[in-house]
Amino acid sequence: MVGPARWVVFFAFNFDYSAIQSEVFRPSPFASFWSLAVEEQFYLVYPALIIAVGVLGRPWSWRLKINVVLVAAVAASYGWSVVSSGVFALIPYDSPFTRAWELAIGCLIAVNTPSLRWIPKWVAGAMSWVGLVLVGVAAHTFTLSTVYPGWVAILPVAGTAFVIIGGIMAPVWGAERLLGTRPMRAVGRWSYGLYLWEIPVFLLATHWWGPMARISVVGRVGLILVTVVIAAASFAIYETPIRHSPRLVASPGLSVACSLVFIIGSLVTISLVAR
Repeated sequence: MVGPARWVVFFAFNFDYSAIQSEVFRPSPFASFWSLAVEEQFYLVYPALIIAVGVLGRPWSWRLKINVVLVAAVAASYGWSVVSSGVFALIPYDSPFTRAWELAIGCLIAVNTPSLRWIPKWVAGAMSWVGLVLVGVAAHTFTLSTVYPGWVAILPVAGTAFVIIGGIMAPVWGAERLLGTRPMRAVGRWSYGLYLWEIPVFLLATHWWGPMARISVVGRVGLILVTVVIAAASFAIYETPIRHSPRLVASPGLSVACSLVFIIGSLVTISLVAR
């Protein structure tokens, strides 16, 4: 249980994923934190990459250089994901090298947003709906036996990319009509908390009531509702006040100090749990 928590604290500096391999299918309230570890590492990698690309190869425009680098990263990372998945057990699932292409596609969209605005609205609208379908197919067809990430990871990633690209133009009949509704926007605001809270809630349920297969459909729906309530509460009580605190926004030093307090608090908590 302690292993994944350490990943969150040291995500930016630790590229050895062997420590978390045994935790993926072991009951742990921190099991979902591995993806945050992968994601946060790229908050350091990609800015450094952009700076390096801007300095090197001066005859080319910055956008052209970064596009070439990102396309190469997508090709290499996706290729390695396809080759290694199913061969090296859980390593491709957790590794930043097999996940880099997913974030690189997001970077490509961000870099080329000015050009994407020229896409006809009817094409953008169609892309957004196709994207939702791809994500839905992945959500309803992938099982525990699906070799992932592998080649099939292109379905949810491409689907998400299509939704984002289509949303740039936001045609009135596109997926924005659905995703822009108040319930969907609420789920979007709470999604971070939903991701973090779902595993602890369901893990405690299985601890108290046995395997999930023994819990009725009504019970599972109840657990989902409990997760939603906790996520909404943490968003309102914890996330929003910190992100929009006038004092923190006005004082970078205070923001850094608070971050250090959170990190130290996490280390102390982990040490206590480890005992």
